[in-house]
Amino acid sequence: MSVESLYLDNSPSRLYIVPTQPEPSTFIPPIDLNQRREQKRANSPLAQSVERRVDFAPVQPGEIARRELSGSGFDIDLAQKAAWQDYQELLKDNKTHDQALQTVLARVSEDIRGFYWEYLKKSHLLANPIGFVEVDGERRIGAYGQSLVKVTSLDERLGAPRQAIEQKIEPFLLNAPFGSTSVMVSPIGPSGYSEKHRRTHKRAQVYAYEIVGPDQLRTATFVLDDFDRKASRRLLKELGVRRSLPDLVLDGINWRGELGQVSRLTRQVATLRPNGRLNYSLEYVFDKIRGASSNANSSQFTEIDYQLGRTDELLEIGANYETFITDFENYVRDLPGLDREETWHLVGDKLAEQLARISAALRGGQGGFERAKTMSNEDFKAEGQYIRSKEGCAGGGADLQASETARENMPEYRCLSPEDKKLFCVSCGVCGKEIRKVIRVGDPCPISSCRAIRTCA
Repeated sequence: MSVESLYLDNSPSRLYIVPTQPEPSTFIPPIDLNQRREQKRANSPLAQSVERRVDFAPVQPGEIARRELSGSGFDIDLAQKAAWQDYQELLKDNKTHDQALQTVLARVSEDIRGFYWEYLKKSHLLANPIGFVEVDGERRIGAYGQSLVKVTSLDERLGAPRQAIEQKIEPFLLNAPFGSTSVMVSPIGPSGYSEKHRRTHKRAQVYAYEIVGPDQLRTATFVLDDFDRKASRRLLKELGVRRSLPDLVLDGINWRGELGQVSRLTRQVATLRPNGRLNYSLEYVFDKIRGASSNANSSQFTEIDYQLGRTDELLEIGANYETFITDFENYVRDLPGLDREETWHLVGDKLAEQLARISAALRGGQGGFERAKTMSNEDFKAEGQYIRSKEGCAGGGADLQASETARENMPEYRCLSPEDKKLFCVSCGVCGKEIRKVIRVGDPCPISSCRAIRTCA
């Protein structure tokens, strides 16, 4: 028998001899199996892949930060999905690529600033740029050329926030006189998002919109500790809201359940018009909030009292921190292929990276900004864990167990060897395990606890 090929698999000293034709009459010299074994191993795809491993693109900082931020108060997956959908919608509305991208980046950058104040600085008062805008020739309430209704999720709290804005807040503000204010309460409790993005709002938020002049709004979000549903009801009563939805199952929704109760409270909007004696301002709303609280002497109210006089400053995070936001925006503008949804995964990665850098700069004291620019992979891991420990309205803090589950089920990973798409992935970018089998695009990671899908080409 002659031998056409010898094949060694990964098991030690296992040799396959493949017969291909009858034994010839000529003599075949003996084969040095040890030498042949070493040669085969050196030439195998696995060996070459491992040998070239140092040349592979390393796991990027954004991928590490993203994994560690899973379960934090900033849902990177949700932000990425919203950004992609907004971009698509703006293109459908005949916006150019540059116009659509600018609007999306402005909104995401505003989310970063909000996260800075709420989670990293633990501020009890947040400002936002909401005002009167023109959308498709219509006067609306919103920001960056988008209406507030459109950018408010239908998934949150059975659609209550969006319904409140669309049916009560916006119509009122568009027609109310100077000195009018509208108020919406979002109590502590479940968010109502689907399983993947499920979270509990751990601090109450009170949204107030004051008309201070022609086409000019002054807005603030009061972020409150220990402001439960009873306090929310007291506040609404103090603001003149008397009517509530019935305690029954309506349209398939159990309003008696916890989610139903907080959703019902969110739908009850206060609309305050001046009565000749009194103009309703943010300060008026704040007094009512303090009166409804079970602890009116809490330090959070001292902080809010001071910050109400400087709400414009709460729209900024400082020039040094803004450089990280500028870097994020420039990175996204330079990305090719933004017309493909998979490219937006890179946007999410960069967003996570910059959040980690901002956090590191804030915590780093003197020299923190310089260190934040040169963070190692371990630094990103540590910073992501710190951010995940911060508790706020949108979760974080105690949700570490849920966070670990989310990290195990991340939807995609990047192979470390894009040029070897037909061979070995070497290491899964999610679970980090060695992969010693063929993994092609669309195949899952074989590690049972991971099962991420290979997306690299």
